[in-house]
Formats: sequence, structure tokens, C-alpha cells
Amino acid sequence: MKENQRTNRVSRPITVTITVFLILIIALFWLAFSFYMALGGNISYAQMDSFKWIMSAVSFAAALVLVGLCFFLRRRAKLAWYFSICILTAMTLAGFFDQIGLIDILFILLNASPVALLIKDRKWYFSGTAKKTASR
Repeated sequence: MKENQRTNRVSRPITVTITVFLILIIALFWLAFSFYMALGGNISYAQMDSFKWIMSAVSFAAALVLVGLCFFLRRRAKLAWYFSICILTAMTLAGFFDQIGLIDILFILLNASPVALLIKDRKWYFSGTAKKTASR
């Protein structure tokens, strides 16, 4: 019976795996930025303790949210798809509100790539149901 269940499952497209990988890379960057801010790496904010800790906490929260979205995207959670589109689009648009340099362009492209892949694979996310954890 388990073999029959495995053959009936729709295989995950490689682009879904790439999407999750890209989102995890973005989360890793947010986590690194969080530690960078917490350790006083930015000289402009090193003297402003409260702002430094707020920036660090928000960056850490962004990393946690992105990791959580990856977890639910792999399970075809439709709500996670919508949240991912919204959050990654907001992060992409935020890159335009800074002075545009090489790092900003890379940031924009890194955040826009998963959005494009999520839209491309939307049929896969909406065709199945979330995996159930109930055992038989």
C-alpha cells in the first residue's frame, strides 16, 4: 500500500527545490546581518544601542519567518505560498528605497528570483494538499 501511495504522488519539480534553496540563502543573509548588527559591525549604529538591537531583532525575525515559509512551502501549504509572495515582493521593493549599488542590485535579484519561481510553480503548490502527519 505504501508503494501505491508513493507512485500516486506528484513529484516535486526541481524549480521548487531551487526556490526553497534560494529562500534559505536569503534567510542566511538576514541571520548574518542580524549578528553583524548585534556585534556592532555597523559603525554608524554602534553608538545607538537601542537601534542596533531593534535592527538585529527584526533581521533575526525575518530569517525565522523565511525558514518557516520554506518548511511549509515544501508541504504545499497554500497560505505559505501567498505569504512568501507578499514577503519576498516587499523585500524586493525595499531594495529600491536604498541607494542603488551593486549589493542592492544583487539583493533585489536574489529576492525577486524566488518570487518568479513561486509564480511559475503555482499550479504545483495548489494542485496538492498539505501532507498529513497522521500515522496509520
